[in-house]
Amino acid sequence: MDKYEVLYNLSLEVYKDRANSFQHIQEKATKYLTILTFLLGFSLYYIKWLIDKLPLEYVLIDWIMIAESAILVGSLIFTWFTILRILRVENFKVLPLDDEVLNFFLDNKQIDIYYTLAKGIKQSVETNNTNYNKKSGLLNLSYYLLTIDTILIILSLVLYTIKYFT
Repeated sequence: MDKYEVLYNLSLEVYKDRANSFQHIQEKATKYLTILTFLLGFSLYYIKWLIDKLPLEYVLIDWIMIAESAILVGSLIFTWFTILRILRVENFKVLPLDDEVLNFFLDNKQIDIYYTLAKGIKQSVETNNTNYNKKSGLLNLSYYLLTIDTILIILSLVLYTIKYFT
């Protein structure tokens, strides 16, 4: 019976670890969303300025700034939707605690209870791992997209400086 108790305790620890990792991804995505909101605000202000200040006849730098701004907005929107996909509510699978489970405890030996619970936790962990891997991949993609967004904003500042001083 001891080995099934150890199996149950081990599976419970794995389940708790996965739940903590899942929560960590959600927290990081929330931080990324905060950063993205700042970048989006800055970009919209920059684009408004660009539209107000562009002359009627465009020179090469104006066309470059317009193209770069369009790419920036597209990138920011793509990043926004990627982060929102992470934050979308997913059901984190848990073991039910209903009358059927309570009756199972009453009708079975302790060894069977440990084994069945460990098996149920294993299935929950497998389902949760699928969701975790998907969200983890999206979080990595969001990080790279935020890096690209930041580079594009720096490029916007460089283009603005070039336009201002020429």
